[in-house]
Amino acid sequence: MSIQDDIFDLEDFFAGVSTKKGMKPTKGDREAFKRLLDWAIDNENELEKLRPIVNGFRDSISAIFKEEK
Repeated sequence: MSIQDDIFDLEDFFAGVSTKKGMKPTKGDREAFKRLLDWAIDNENELEKLRPIVNGFRDSISAIFKEEK
């Protein structure tokens, strides 16, 4: 299953909930949500690891242009 498939499945579920009262999520819906949640958490953690690198590049580039002036 891909993240995109999970998103489509959950969109279908939520569209159904808005039209059919009392509809409950299936095991597949809960699994899709769990995969999306895990994916989002992993991406957030990776972003936090990359942030210092990005800031270092930004500082380096700023220093290069500052010296040229």
